[in-house]
Formats: sequence, structure tokens, C-alpha cells
Amino acid sequence: MTFETINYETNGPIATVTLNRPKVYNAFDKTLRAELSDAFDLIEAADEIRVCIIKGAGKGFSAGNDLTDFGYDPISDLIVGEFLPLFEKVDKGNVIYIAQIHGSCAGIAAALAMTCDFITMADDSALYMAFAAIAIAPDGGNTFHLMNAMGYRRALEAIVEGRHIPAPECKELGIANRIYPAGDLDAETLAWAARIAATAPLATAATKRVLRSMVGRTWADTVRAEAEEQNALIKSNDFKRGAAAFQDKSRPRFRGD
Repeated sequence: MTFETINYETNGPIATVTLNRPKVYNAFDKTLRAELSDAFDLIEAADEIRVCIIKGAGKGFSAGNDLTDFGYDPISDLIVGEFLPLFEKVDKGNVIYIAQIHGSCAGIAAALAMTCDFITMADDSALYMAFAAIAIAPDGGNTFHLMNAMGYRRALEAIVEGRHIPAPECKELGIANRIYPAGDLDAETLAWAARIAATAPLATAATKRVLRSMVGRTWADTVRAEAEEQNALIKSNDFKRGAAAFQDKSRPRFRGD
């Protein structure tokens, strides 16, 4: 498949999707949204892909939605009709998604990053709550993610003041997993992705499903959800490989079956 606004590459079990509109700071337009959606479909359909890295070309990750692309009435047709289905592919996917952030990650692009399973950031990068600058409220799930990470007062402060939240603060809050020097970001993220790709894919996907469904659940409901996932995992060949390797004190090679 040929893309106009993204670069799509695979290297064994790792896919890399690069937002590629650097002249407009990788701002999202209709083509970029559609192509990113197609790329996620390819990734989820490929049995060999276990991790996807999402990053931006040029000076930063993304400026958010293209300001020339707000011609929707109501605007919820854009947010719920296009962005929500796109982000749900990350949320509900079996693949692990890593947002690799350099420079600024602004607006709804920050929502995409925080929807991902993991975030790595360059030490000089930041999430930018750009909405206040154009007199709108956050969208794409930004309020959900910031509220969970920062609590009401700090989230509201970051949003209404249009703050840049620097990488060290993102890591302190649990928004980002890893921070690397800017020059090492690509190599370190790829190396971490390779380690994640070596884990048992069925178990990793099951853990992702349970954790993402915990909001609003009771402890007992969570135990039941975990048990349902174990019912299938305990019958997998990967479990047999892992158990045998544990007994032999060897390193298992998981295959996802």
C-alpha cells in the first residue's frame, strides 16, 4: 500500500508509522487520518507484528489537527466520526503501540500519544495543551488522560493555561514511560520495542485488555475479567513453551499461538 502522508515500515515484529507532513508540523488532515487508519488495519491484520512505533518526521511529533481542516458542522462529526474510530484501533488493538515524541506534541496529537500503550520522549520534548490558544476545549480524550494522571486541579490548570508539559514532568506523572537524550530517542525506542516484541503476545494482549477495561470496575469484577483471559491463555502453546522453559531455566521463544 502506498501512502501520501505517512511512512510505513516493518522490521520483523516491529512496525514503524511516521507522520509525514513536516511542512505543517505533521498536522492531521483528512488524508492523514484515513492513511493512519489504514496503517493500523494493516498492523492488526499482520500476525507477525507485535509492536508499532508512532513518530513524527521533521522538527516534532505533531501540531494536532490542521487548522484548515475544521470545516465540519457540527465539529463532533470530526471528533467522534473520524478521530474516535482511529483512536479506538489503538485502544482495542492486540498490538502494543508506542508513541515516540520529539519536539512538540500538541492538541489532539497529544490525545493520540496518550491513547498509546507506552510513550517515549526526548528529554527536550513536551506535550502542549494548545486548545486555550484558539479558544476551544480539549478533545480526543485529552481531558480523560490528564485527569487520570494529574487530578482535577492540575489538569484544569494545564488546560486553561495552555501549558507545555515537559518530558520530565510527563515521566513523573506517569504519562511517559521513558525519557532519552534527543539523539538517542530512535535507537533506544527501537531497542525497547524489540524487548517488548519478545514477550508472549497473547498474554501481553490479554493484559492490555484487562487494564484498559478497569476504569469503573470493582476489584471483584477485575478478578473475574483476569480469570476469563487466563481461561484461554492457559490452553495456548505459548504457555506450554513458557512453562517448559521455566522448568529448564532456558529462554522461551513465543510464537503467539
